[in-house]
Amino acid sequence: MPFPGFEDGDGAFSGAKSTTWTQLALGVKYQYNQAITLDGTFEMTSTKSSFNGTVRSVSANDSQVKVGASHNF
Repeated sequence: MPFPGFEDGDGAFSGAKSTTWTQLALGVKYQYNQAITLDGTFEMTSTKSSFNGTVRSVSANDSQVKVGASHNF
């Protein structure tokens, strides 16, 4: 499993104190009939980096909803 990290090559943010990355995914699969399957997924990702300088933290959040169907023959 990769670990989050941060390196500031130009010194814009000063020294990094901590970095966090969290991801949550929930999914559902419904067998409509023998040939068709309905799928759905909700995914949420959150990242945050904290620094020692004048910029204290930077964060980003992302959410996705995916729906689809599969036809098996």
